[in-house]
Amino acid sequence: MQWFAVRVPPCSENKVRKYLEKRKHDGLAGRVGRILVPERDGELLTPGYIFVEADWWPDGYVRPGFPKARTLGSVTEEELDRLMSAAVKPRIKKGDRVEVVEGPLSGQVGVVTRANAKRARVTFVFLGQEATVEFEVEALKRVEGEGS
Repeated sequence: MQWFAVRVPPCSENKVRKYLEKRKHDGLAGRVGRILVPERDGELLTPGYIFVEADWWPDGYVRPGFPKARTLGSVTEEELDRLMSAAVKPRIKKGDRVEVVEGPLSGQVGVVTRANAKRARVTFVFLGQEATVEFEVEALKRVEGEGS
């Protein structure tokens, strides 16, 4: 068996894993091995991707239940080990206190009022006025304190 990277619909990584585990018990034992949804401290390391150990290209095992899933290719054990040991930037969420680390507002500290995986809306006091600005999450870092 070898490992394969499989792109799955957003937020369905664990659903696909449970689906494959059930199929293993219903006749795929020996054809599908381990199913890995990499996460650390409750945060997905690879959102939208799972890794499946299988005897051949796993689209035939996954797609009947998840037609939008696609196998991208094979992956080595070393690549999976490197992925699992990689440093993870904590996800920014609503209510977090953050500091702007890039751009002209660098150094400003505010509170996240809305966030997704790529962008966050932050409210802070700037020049004596409350301001709300949208940033790429890479331009922000969480700071310890209230709301963290």
